[in-house]
This record gives sequence, C-alpha cells and structure tokens, in this order.
Amino acid sequence: MTSSGVRRALRAAPILLLLLACDKLLPNARPAGQSLPAPPDASAPVDTPAPPPPAKPVRSRDTTPNAEALAFDQIRRSLRRLVSVEQTFYAENGTYTEDYGRLRYQADGRAEVRFLWLTREGWAASGTHPALPGRDCVIWIGRVNAPPTSLKYIRSGQEGVPACDVSPAPRRSDADRCRLSRARSIPRRRSAM
Repeated sequence: MTSSGVRRALRAAPILLLLLACDKLLPNARPAGQSLPAPPDASAPVDTPAPPPPAKPVRSRDTTPNAEALAFDQIRRSLRRLVSVEQTFYAENGTYTEDYGRLRYQADGRAEVRFLWLTREGWAASGTHPALPGRDCVIWIGRVNAPPTSLKYIRSGQEGVPACDVSPAPRRSDADRCRLSRARSIPRRRSAM
C-alpha cells in the first residue's frame, strides 16, 4: 500500500467509526405490517391540557430519609466527583492539583471538601457537613504511607472509596448470638400440599 493509500485509509477510519456509532442511535425499524399510531382526534381542541399523571401510591410508613443520611450522601457524592475530576486532570496534566478552579469542582449541597495532603503520587481529602459536627468522610488516591482515617470512628477505606463516620451497627450480646445460632440450627418443617 502506498503512502497516499495509507493516508486515505486513515482519513476514512473516523468516518466509518462515526457511521457505525450513529447506526446504534437510529430507532429500530417497525416490523412489516405495523402501521403508524393513529393521529390525534381532530375534533379535540388544540389547547386542551394533557391530563395529569396518576398520583404515586402513598406508603403507610414514613419514608423520608433522615437528615444525617442525606448529609452523608452529599459528602460521598462530592468526594466521588472529586476523584473523577482529579483523575481527569491527572490524565491531561500528569500531576494532581488542589486548585478547585482549575478542576472546575464544587462540592454538592452544603458539603465541604478539603485536601488533607497532595503529592505527585497521590492525594487524600476529607468531606464534612454542618449537620454532622465532629464526623466526616475521607478518601484517598495513589501512593500513601498510611490511608487517612475519619474523625470519630477512625475508619479508613480502600483507594477511591469514601470511608465515613456513619453510626456503627449495635453490637449483639452473647445471649443474642446464642439465640440466633439456635434459631438457625432448628430444622423447619414443610407443610404438605
């Protein structure tokens, strides 16, 4: 293949990829014999508002999430977005930055995010919320001597995963554990049908 042939092939490759990608965006063809939907009734007034959507059923118990869970969700979401924008910045520039303006980053809601440390090899950040005094979430990326820990329960997570001071599950007493193990060991009878 000559050099001009190679050039033509290289110019044609993006066009072929575009055509293949656009093929997936087109709606599926209708099966044979299927007609278009019937046109709207011509006798109906043009400016009639559409009927309201049906109301969602109301659950019997209270389903509103509490403020603590919402605050932790805002912090986690903010920290995950920080990972995303930092990794993008690193891919483009070969280094990390703590400049939120260069990252075009802003924390969600009332969450506040600050860097604990930042080096060429990695970084760590902490997220707090005014509704959660004394508690936070931490996250880290890259090489670290020791992963950062949260304030209250001293939790540390895996790389790129927020670790938060969510209240721990209540511990079971020995009596509860014994009762649970007995309940699991008792065979259940099946009723004949």
